[in-house]
This record gives sequence, structure tokens and C-alpha cells, in this order.
Amino acid sequence: MYHKALCISLLGSLCFPALASTHAVESMTVTGGSYMTSAIYPFANVVTPGPAATLDDGLVNGVIDADGFHGNAASPVVSGTYYGIPLNGFFAHSATGINGTFLDPDPDAITMSLDTDTMALSADFSGFFIEWMGQVYLQGGAATGTAEWLTLPLEGGPATFSFEVGWTYDTTYWNLAGTGMVLMVPEAETWAMMLAGLGLIGATARRKTKQGTKGCA
Repeated sequence: MYHKALCISLLGSLCFPALASTHAVESMTVTGGSYMTSAIYPFANVVTPGPAATLDDGLVNGVIDADGFHGNAASPVVSGTYYGIPLNGFFAHSATGINGTFLDPDPDAITMSLDTDTMALSADFSGFFIEWMGQVYLQGGAATGTAEWLTLPLEGGPATFSFEVGWTYDTTYWNLAGTGMVLMVPEAETWAMMLAGLGLIGATARRKTKQGTKGCA
């Protein structure tokens, strides 16, 4: 009886594994956003997705873009205007314009993580730059925000969500919205239980087979 209950419990864990609460975002697509500076407060300028609005390095590696470079002034992640003149946003470790060269203070991968318990997001957008009238400006920072599920496979695998995150650089507040994807991976303890369960189920099956063989002898 005990073995039956344990097998049922372990089968349940195989079918419905416990999932870790914090997941690294593998890709994201920016669908819009805005920025607000002290010069135009309280009015926000809208930014729209550019040709490089989808950030995905094509790898399942726990980051959005491992090398930290994505887009440029000619092919930006987002586009907008400032005083009616085009403005372009992109990710890089450094950018050079007629006003000089500026460096990302934390040159690393572009990352975002999602807490599936609270649906809170945090992101490292330190390498976000803008280009305006041939000049470049660092505008990156640590972003925070919230998400809502679009698709959620309960058994594990890829899940998509919509998001909105924001951060402040100096006197400018940035806001980006879009969609992202995470892989729902069972916790390490669940994997251990699943393996133990498979072993127990196999041992139980072998025992029954031996008993059946003895009965026929």
C-alpha cells in the first residue's frame, strides 16, 4: 500500500513538476515605449520599435544577448524624436558620435529575469545608448517592471509574456513595453525526485515480474 501511494505521488511529480520561481528571459521584442526628461516634463515622448526591436542571440543561454551588442543608430531597437529631430536607441558597450565616445559602465550581456511568483521583472540595460543629431548619449540603467502571461505551458518548456519596464538615467526616465520568452525549467529537487521515482517504479515492476514468474512455476 505504501509503495502504491509513493508511486502515485512520484508519478504526480513526473506529470506536474515543481517549477523554479525565477527564470532568465531568453528573448524579447520591444513593441513601444516612451521617455521623459526634465526639459519636457510632464510630457512623455513616444518611441516605436525599430528594425532591431527583437533581441535574441539564438541561444538557450540564460541571457537575451550574450555579447551585449544589439542594433545601432542606422538600425535601432527603438526610434522617436526629440524636438522634432529623429532619435534612435540601441545597445552597445560603447558608442561614438561627434560629441565623443561614451562607454557602458557595466559591459556585459543584456539580461532580464522574471519572478513567476510575483510576475516582477528586473533587467540589466546598462548599455542602452541614443543617437541624436550625430551625437550619442548613454541612457542605460537597471530596469524593473511587471509582466503578464501570454502563454504558459504548465508541464515546462517555453512560455511567453507581455512586459513593461522602466529605469532612470540622470534626469531621463525610460519606459519600454514588449513581449518576452522564458523556459519553464523544473527545480533541481524535482529532477532528483523524478529520477528516484523512475528507479522505484522500475524496481516495483521488476519485483512484480519476479513474483509473477514464481507463481507460474
